[in-house]
Amino acid sequence: MSSVGPLLSELRKQNRLSQLELSLLADVSSRHISFIETGSNQKQQNWMGQC
Repeated sequence: MSSVGPLLSELRKQNRLSQLELSLLADVSSRHISFIETGSNQKQQNWMGQC
């Protein structure tokens, strides 16, 4: 499965959301959003599956 990070980043920017704003909407930390977007989080698919 390809990384969702670049897609998440693109969609967030298209919707003019900061990482902080997205994190508040998703009920996760802004650091977690950053990790997902940069590919630093190996558990990103598990988190995305919960949405």
